[in-house]
Amino acid sequence: MLVLVIKQLFFRNRVRMTISSCITVLLTLCMAFYAENIQTSQITLLNLKYQLPVRVYITNLSGDKKSNLFINGIDIDALINAEVRDLQCTAIAAGSFSSIAQEQSPFLGGDTKILAANCVEATGISKEFFSFTDYTYNNDFFKSVNAICVLNADYAKDNNLMIGDMVTLPIYLYIPSLGYEPLKEASIKIVGTYVTKKENDVPDMLVPVNWLREEAVRAGLKHFVYTSCNAIVDNPLKLHEFKTHMIEIGFVPIDPVIDDYATGKGLIIDDELFVKAARELRQNINLLSNMYIPFCTLIIGITSLTMFLIIYNTRHDIALANSLGVSKWYMIVGISIGLISLNTLGCTTTLLILWTTLHVSTFSVFVVFKMFMFCVVISVVIVLLILRRMRLYDLINMY
Repeated sequence: MLVLVIKQLFFRNRVRMTISSCITVLLTLCMAFYAENIQTSQITLLNLKYQLPVRVYITNLSGDKKSNLFINGIDIDALINAEVRDLQCTAIAAGSFSSIAQEQSPFLGGDTKILAANCVEATGISKEFFSFTDYTYNNDFFKSVNAICVLNADYAKDNNLMIGDMVTLPIYLYIPSLGYEPLKEASIKIVGTYVTKKENDVPDMLVPVNWLREEAVRAGLKHFVYTSCNAIVDNPLKLHEFKTHMIEIGFVPIDPVIDDYATGKGLIIDDELFVKAARELRQNINLLSNMYIPFCTLIIGITSLTMFLIIYNTRHDIALANSLGVSKWYMIVGISIGLISLNTLGCTTTLLILWTTLHVSTFSVFVVFKMFMFCVVISVVIVLLILRRMRLYDLINMY
């Protein structure tokens, strides 16, 4: 009997069912657009740190220098533990390869300019200019703690050095504002060369900064000094907490008024573009989130009105069935189940089409389906509560 009621609802009210289906499709499309917009904004916000990375630079106290700084190794260690990525740091050293340079007293810089770095980006030299003996050094050279180096091709030629040779020379760590601190004599294996333009600031030798730091420890230096450092904040959505933590570990906001040359305690956080974009995305997410209840209320109102009008237009069928001994509520519940089925079918079909053709995310599809079915069930409950307060005579004679 219940199946018969549903079949009559569909076949005797085709026009109304078609209109109801169109309304279902339209409401589903609106909800899909709404849910996809929120999810897209949230994903964009989470991925914004890759599109607009927030880089933090260690500078002097006045903020006008990012290199040739006195940066304590302890501060670099603290920065590494502060949720940063893509760290780029350097240290400067010098060596005396020739006998003439080794006779300098006091040491004035020798004849070998050495740059220690933790990655190729920190050197300012493009990867394409490097040539290594072993392919593994392409990615692992600057991460090594071994006594290996890469020489400037011109320096190697001038000193008759080749890849695979060992270079033995005394090394001095450069400390800005203080000069050079002697380390022990080191024997370093040449594992590659690089080509650059002949300029005064081009280093003769590149070494891994971790190896140089270990050499400083062996030489008994109390602190290892880096000369430059920058990194990317790993979670820029918590910038306030990051800035607070930086102050706690000893860094200070820059002050252009301070007359400082090389104290590596200042901090510049390049976050302007990220903050602006993140603020706009958050405003959009908050706006859409605040519309959730009004939007669902509108959906429930439209769905309730549609169901009520369809039941209203089947009042004569209900009255006829009631005169034949069929309960009014049996008919109304049957019609309600039919309308729920129709809405479920329309919503599911629309979402499947959106999922396969427009590649709407699976997450959005499930969210829309749950939200729409929730609204449909609430609508049915509202309609049934309204009808419960009405007598069959009132239902038949409504205008």
